[in-house]
Amino acid sequence: MAYRLSYFDFRGKGEISRLLFAQAGIPYKDVRIQRSNWPATKPGMPFELVPVLEVDGKVRICGHMNIARYIAEKHGLAGSNELENAQLAGYSDYMTDLTHKIVQVFFYEPDQAKKEVEIANLKKERVPGVLQVLEQHIQANASPKGYIFGSKLTWIDILTYLLVEDVSAYFSLTVDAYPGLKKLHAEVSTQPNIEKWIKERPKSDF
Repeated sequence: MAYRLSYFDFRGKGEISRLLFAQAGIPYKDVRIQRSNWPATKPGMPFELVPVLEVDGKVRICGHMNIARYIAEKHGLAGSNELENAQLAGYSDYMTDLTHKIVQVFFYEPDQAKKEVEIANLKKERVPGVLQVLEQHIQANASPKGYIFGSKLTWIDILTYLLVEDVSAYFSLTVDAYPGLKKLHAEVSTQPNIEKWIKERPKSDF
């Protein structure tokens, strides 16, 4: 299959798919849209949004979590059956709720005073709360490798890795108090294909 992934020239919502392609060893065309070119590009995109994954030049798949799940299920980074895949999707919904809120506050809140209050609340309450829930799931799963679900690496482990990266970047928070998350982060970041991608990917602030 021929894949073409279109997204902006930064990590954002496109990075989970890039990491999945990297881990699976699947070649694809990484189309990076400059923000200055977006007004001209936008009308040609389904729903006028990115990321968009084009498959074999015919089918276009939209929605960053939908794309990630497709790649994972197609290339061995998902569950072993439909029921497990549905359970994994629950983790993505849970984490995406938080990342959506983070992006909303940092990039779209026009009231500076309100923004500062919301950032402080996220840092003090919501982010630690989510991290604690994920830690509990990792501990309950008791995988020797530290995976959050099942006994093999899945796309949700990689998504959890990205969440840890985000809370570090946005809030200067570490996962030292969460040994399961710390182990999972290390396990994902040292996967040879992912480690190679991280070293070689284009540099961006976020």
